[in-house]
Order: sequence, then C-alpha cells, then structure tokens
Amino acid sequence: MKNILTLLPAFYAGNIQPGTLTSTCSLDGTVQVDFAYEPADMALDYAFVGESNSTTCGHGSNQVSLSKIDNTAGTWRITYNRNTCGFEGDIMMANTTVSFSDGRQSGSNFLAMRRQAIDVVCRYDTFYTVQYDFSLNKTLEEYDATAFTSGGLQFRLNGFSDAARTSDLSTETLYSGTPVYLTLSAVVAPELVSQLNFAPSKCVFRKTGEINQSFTLFESTVNNCDQGFTDLDFSLDFQASDRTWDISYRLFTFGEDSASAYSIECDVFACYTADGMEACRAVAEQCDDNYSDNEDLWSPSSGGLPAEATANGEQWTEIYNGKFIHISSPGLTFDEGNAYCQNLGAKMAIPESTEENEAVYAVVRSVATQQNEPRAWLGVRLAAAHYRVDGESLNYTPWCNGQPDRGSQECVLWWEVYEGSCWHDVHCTYDVPRVACEYSS
Repeated sequence: MKNILTLLPAFYAGNIQPGTLTSTCSLDGTVQVDFAYEPADMALDYAFVGESNSTTCGHGSNQVSLSKIDNTAGTWRITYNRNTCGFEGDIMMANTTVSFSDGRQSGSNFLAMRRQAIDVVCRYDTFYTVQYDFSLNKTLEEYDATAFTSGGLQFRLNGFSDAARTSDLSTETLYSGTPVYLTLSAVVAPELVSQLNFAPSKCVFRKTGEINQSFTLFESTVNNCDQGFTDLDFSLDFQASDRTWDISYRLFTFGEDSASAYSIECDVFACYTADGMEACRAVAEQCDDNYSDNEDLWSPSSGGLPAEATANGEQWTEIYNGKFIHISSPGLTFDEGNAYCQNLGAKMAIPESTEENEAVYAVVRSVATQQNEPRAWLGVRLAAAHYRVDGESLNYTPWCNGQPDRGSQECVLWWEVYEGSCWHDVHCTYDVPRVACEYSS
C-alpha cells in the first residue's frame, strides 16, 4: 500500500510542459506533434486520432505512432496522416483531437492512469519564412550553397548560376559581384497549385559571425519592392504560369576580413483562393509588376459561380477550367442531395471519364476523410436502364467489383475508402452520405 500511495502524486502530476507543444502539417497529409511531458520518466501509450475508441486510427492500427525521442527531456512525438485519420475540414484547413494515456510501465504491462487530449489544427493561409544559406568564407571567396524551409506548408528557394535557371548554384565558385538567381516555389501536389497563392513580402541578406549584419534586398512597403542600390542589379519577378517568384541580384559582403556565414531570408505570406486573400493581395499588388494582368489570380472572382452557390460560404474546387466541385456535409438521402445541388444552382456530379472521376473523387476524399467514407452521392440512378439525373446519356460507369447488385438498391455513390473511386449502388433513402455537386461556368 505504501508503494502505491507514493506513486499517486507522480501519476496525477503528469502534463505537457507549457511552451513545448508544436505541430507540423504537410500537404501530403503527414502531421507531426511534438511536446515535452513532465515528469520526464512518465510513460505514455495508447494514442488515438479522433475518437478515443477508434479501431482505424488508434493504438494497434499502424495509422498513428507515439514515440519518445528524448529520454532526458521527456520529449515525445505523435505522427499520423490527416487524410485517413480523424480530420474534419477541407484540403487547406482541418482539425481533430489527438489523445493518449499517461501512466507507468511495469514489465510488459502499461498501467494507464489518465487520458490527455490535444487539439490539432492544420491551416495553411498564414505566414512563413524561407531561407537560403551561402556559408561564405571571405578569405577564399567561395560559397557552398544549401537550402532549407520552415513551417507546415513547405516552400523552397532554389539557387542557380544562370538567368535561365538551368545550372544549380551549389556547384559554382562565386565571388562578390557575381550575379545569383533564385526561384521561390511552394512544394505542393500539382492539383493544389491552382488553389495556393503566396507572395514574398521581404527578403534580407544576412551575415552571421563575429558581428551580425544585414541588408534588406526588398520590402513590399518600400519602393514597390525595388532596390535603390542599382549596382546590385536586383530584380523580383512573379511567374504567373507556374506561380513562382524569381529573385536575382549580385552577391556582396560587408567588407570583413574574417570568415562569415551568409544567407538570404524571405518572409512569405501564403493563402489559398477560397479564403484569406487580403495579405497575399496586398503584397502582390506592390511586388508583382504585372499585377493588373494577373488580378484575377490574386483577387479571384467566383469563377462564374452563381450567387446562390456561395451564399452560405460553400467551398468549391475547380478541377478543370470552369468546372467546379462542392462536397456537402453528411446526412442526405439521394433525393435530398439532388435538391441540395439544385438549390446551389448546380447539379449532382457525374464524371464522364476516368480522369474526371479521379479528380472529383480526390475532392471528395479531401473533405470526407473518415475510414468509412467517402459515402458521397453522384448523379446516377438505376431503373430499366442506368440513367443520369440531368437527362444526358450515361456512357461511363466505373462499377466496383460485383456492382451494381440492383434489387431495390438503385442509387449510385462512392462507398467506403477501401473500394476507392469505383461506383457502388445502395438504397436511395440511405441518409448517411454527402453529395458531390458540380457546376460548369
């Protein structure tokens, strides 16, 4: 009894140390949560994402990992993928709850005492910093280039030795006065490029050594992002075709005799087309010399969507030029889903090719992320013949194995995630699914 009583204060003192909780969310879905737990010798186990009794995203599912990465500091890491575990939201903002138990390890047994919960929010319309290191040795006048990024959304600064940006800077020997060419890009999947906008608001050339010094190459609130020191041959150009920024200037030092480390550090505002464009637009208006020609990109309209399509904040994803997809909340029968789309001035989605089916399904899965989803209606019914709800000919039907099995199951949807993007039939009064709506401008 004495042994148990002496352990009780340690059991109930366990907690995440203030100021140590961080998370990183990548657009491939990977989420990493780090924190220091006190006391440092407390054991943690049984991590779950979403529901604490989840059989798909919890302990023993191979979908979520909980590991101790520093025994002395008591630092732990939880890793999972938001595309398959527990998240609600859209492709650019999502949230969930991560939970775990603390306790003591006794041989092979874990003695769980208390559950801890962490709210994790992944949001990508925010502020980031990207840096490029030159590591200049002044005496030898040589540069060894390396690059890294910080932030949940990944940005990259690539260095080149030529204006065409075909030769990497890392293999070159450079001197003061040598022109360098950098390209700032976002590391995202190709289908997300059209949804993401970003603009560098400031870039600073820094020296770290015995004396730290810096020089601002440009700032969005000064000189329209230009540089008054003309000998630098500074330029900043937005490439609308691939949504990247080109930066070029002549290298320089601060005249010191000792070896120093040099880098360029840029502040970047990132946001996507459905939300929060103000910061990006304000910076772009100053820094993009062709802003008037690119205004639709920086200040996107509804893309021709009718007013009722976005009246209540509905989010739409453009999969092709002029074709938009919206995914509803769950809880609709087939007929309710059909009426829902019509009330938005749209119709139920009806893919007409494998390429389009995969594109629409990707939008569905970006919203319907639970293991037993997507469960989303599409605009096809079965009668004496299969037909589309819009009255057009039905020429494309990627049925799942053994489907359609007909009977009274005459309405078509994407079923559970294990079946993928193939089609499944089910009772039309089934009231669990979402609906995929499409609008063509």
